[in-house]
Amino acid sequence: MTALWSRAGSFAVVTVMAGLAGGSFHRAFGWGPLTGPVALAAVVPVIAVALLAGTPRRRRVPLSLSLPASLLAWAALWLGVVAVTLFRHGSPTVPGVLPAVGDGLLNGWARLLAVTLPAPDSPDLLVVPQALTWLAAGVGAELVARTRTVLLPAVPAVVVFVAGVTLTVSAPGSNLLVATALVAASGLLILCRRAEIRSLTTASGRGGSGSSASRAVIGVVAAVAVAAASVLLGPLLSPAHGRDPYDIRAHRAVPLHPISTVNPLDQVAAWLGDPGRLLFAVRTSAAQDGAQNAAQAAAQNIRLAVLDRFDGRSWTSSARFQPAGRQVPAVAGELPRSGELRQDVEIDGLDGVWLPAMDRPVRLDGVGLAVDVDSGVLLSAVPVRPGRRYTVVSAPQTIPDATALAVSQPATDADADAARYLPPGLPDSVREAARRGSVGRIAPFQQAFGLEQYLRGTFSYDSLAPAGHTYGHLNYFLTRSQRGTSEQFATVFAVAARVLGLPSRVVVGFAFPGGPRTADVHTGDVLVWPEIDFAGVGWLPFYPTPQESRRGGTEVASSASGESSERARRAEAAAAVPVQYPAAPPSAPPVVRHTSLRVYVGVISGAVVLACALGYLAAAAGSPVARRRRGRRARIPRTRVVGAWHSTHDALAGAGIAIPAAATPAETAGIAAAGIGASGRASLASLADLVTTALFAANGIGPAEADKAWLHEKQVRAQLRRVVPLHRRMAGRLAPSQVIRGRRYR
Repeated sequence: MTALWSRAGSFAVVTVMAGLAGGSFHRAFGWGPLTGPVALAAVVPVIAVALLAGTPRRRRVPLSLSLPASLLAWAALWLGVVAVTLFRHGSPTVPGVLPAVGDGLLNGWARLLAVTLPAPDSPDLLVVPQALTWLAAGVGAELVARTRTVLLPAVPAVVVFVAGVTLTVSAPGSNLLVATALVAASGLLILCRRAEIRSLTTASGRGGSGSSASRAVIGVVAAVAVAAASVLLGPLLSPAHGRDPYDIRAHRAVPLHPISTVNPLDQVAAWLGDPGRLLFAVRTSAAQDGAQNAAQAAAQNIRLAVLDRFDGRSWTSSARFQPAGRQVPAVAGELPRSGELRQDVEIDGLDGVWLPAMDRPVRLDGVGLAVDVDSGVLLSAVPVRPGRRYTVVSAPQTIPDATALAVSQPATDADADAARYLPPGLPDSVREAARRGSVGRIAPFQQAFGLEQYLRGTFSYDSLAPAGHTYGHLNYFLTRSQRGTSEQFATVFAVAARVLGLPSRVVVGFAFPGGPRTADVHTGDVLVWPEIDFAGVGWLPFYPTPQESRRGGTEVASSASGESSERARRAEAAAAVPVQYPAAPPSAPPVVRHTSLRVYVGVISGAVVLACALGYLAAAAGSPVARRRRGRRARIPRTRVVGAWHSTHDALAGAGIAIPAAATPAETAGIAAAGIGASGRASLASLADLVTTALFAANGIGPAEADKAWLHEKQVRAQLRRVVPLHRRMAGRLAPSQVIRGRRYR
C-alpha cells in the first residue's frame, strides 16, 4: 500500500512540475491566457499513463503494446484538449481544428521566435507551451511508471523550463518564483520515489545495497548535470553589470523586409504634385493621464519609413522587421520617454506595406503588424488596403535641455558607423555645404544645428521641383536650381552630416498639426526630415526645409509644421551655449563594460563540474574493461583465473546482484544463483571451484584451467545480458563501488 501511495505522489509531483515548466512561458503570454491550456496539458497525460501503468506490483503492459496505445490516446486526448482550450472558435487563418493544430505545431515555434514579446495570445502561439507541457507530463509519468530512478522523471520538466526561459528571456518579468517552486517539487519527487523504491525492494526480498547505490548514483549524476547546466546558462540568461542577457531570438533571421515595395522617398514628388488626395485618417487621444504630455506628443510628425543606408543613388532601409506582439520592446541607450498618445489609424488611399505611426510605438493592436524594434517603424505583412485599421500607443521623445544638447556626442556603435558611410563620388558642393554650415561651431549638435540653419536660410522650397536624391540631383540642387522639396533638403543634410562625421538617416512621414483630435492626412502633408544619432540620447530630428508661403489656399508641409515650438526653442538655446574646445563630454561618461567576475566563475565552475562528470563516466566505463584486460593478459595461470573471477564479480555487481564483501567464491555462486538463471549457474559454480583451487592450491592450475576460467566468465556475462535489463546493467556500471573497486582475492 505504501508503494501505491508513493507512486500516486510521484505522479502528482510530475504533474505539478510539468505545469510549472509550462508556466515558464508566462513572460510571453501572461498567466491569464496560459493557465488553462497548461493545466490541462499537465494533468491529462499523467492520468492516462497512470491508468495504463496500473499498480506498482502488477505486471506492466509490454512497451511494444503500451507505446502504440499511449500514442493513440495521446493524440486523441491532445486534439480534444487543444480543441477545447485553444481552438474552440477555430483559427483566424486556417479553417478547421485539425489543420489549425498542425499549423501551430509545425510553425508556432518559429512565429514565437519572430514575434515581439509579450506575444499575442493566439492559438497558434499558445499551442507551443501547451505541447511542451504535454510532453513533459507524459514522458515524466512514463519514467515514473517504468523506471526506479529517483530524479530522472524530473528531467523533462527541467528541459521544458529551460526552453521556456530561453525563448522568453527578453520579455518583462521573472521566472525566479517558478524556478524555486520547481526545485521544491524536485525535493518532493525524491521523497516519493525513494519511499516507493524502498517499499518495492523490501517486498521483493532483493538486496538493496547495490541497486540502491546505483539509483543514487543516477540521481547524483542527474543533479550534477542540472547544476552544470544552471551554472553555464545562468550567467548567459541573466543580466550582469549592465550586460543584456543572452537572447536566442537575436539569431533568428526574419524574412519580412520591404524591398519589394515602392520606396516612400521616391513617392514624395508624386504626392506633392497631387496634394489633396486622402491617404489615411488618425484619431488621437491621451492613452494615460496627462493631457499636456499627450498634446505635446501629438505635435510630433507621423513616421512612415526610416532610411539609413545610402549608396549614392538611393536611400534604403536596413530594418529587420518581425511580427509584432502586444508591445514593442524599448531600445537601450535612449532617454526615458514620458506620456503616451493613442492613435487609431484607418487607411484610405495609402498603398504599399509601410504603416504610419508616431514615434515611438510602445503598444500595438491589430492583425498582421510587423515592427522594426530599433527604429519603431511599422510594416504590414500583406499589402495595405483601404479600410485597414489598427491602433498604436506611442511615447513621445524626451527633448534634452539646452546644456545636454550642446555637449551631446555622436553615437559610436556599429550601427552608427554604418550610418556614417559615404560611397565614392561625393560632389564637392556637398562638402562645401557641410563646411559652410558648420563653420565656427565646435560641438557636434551645434554643427548639425548650423547645417540646418544654413540650408533653411540659403535655399528655397518648391513643391514642383524635380524629384531625385542621387549625388547628381544633390549637386544640381546645391549649385544650380537651389530650389527643392523636403526630399532634397533632408537628403543633402544627411549626406553633409556624414561628411562632418555625424551618423545620419532620413525619415519619410507626414506633418501632424497636434492636439488630441481626428485629422485627415493628405498627400500634401508629406514631409522628409533627417535625424542624427547621439550617444545616450538617441536619434534627434532636424528640420532643414524652409517654410513655403500659401499658394491657392493650400499650405504645403514644411519645417514650420514639422518642427514643434518646444524643439525649436531648445535647439536655439543649445546653439547659444558656449562650448570649449574640445567639446565637453556627456554628463554621464560612457560605461566601460568588462566581462563580469560572475561570468568567469560560472564558466570555470561549469567546466570543472562538467570535467568531473565526464571523468567519472569515463572511469565507470573504463575501469572494468581495464581490469578485465589485465586479467586476461596475465602470464601466470593462477593470476588469470583470479582475473576471470574479478571480471565475473564486476559483471554480477554491475547487474545489480549484491554480493557481501566477506563472501567466499562458493558463497558468491550460491547468492548469485537466484538472479543469474539456470543456464548460468553451472558456469558460475565451475568458475568458483577453479578460483578456490587457484587461491588455495596453486599447483593444480595450468594454462588449460585458466582458459576454462575465462570461458566460464564469458558464459556468465552472456547469461547476464539475457536475464538482466539494460538499464539495470547501466545503473550498476555507474555505481561508485564499481568505479573504485579493488581486488578482493589475491
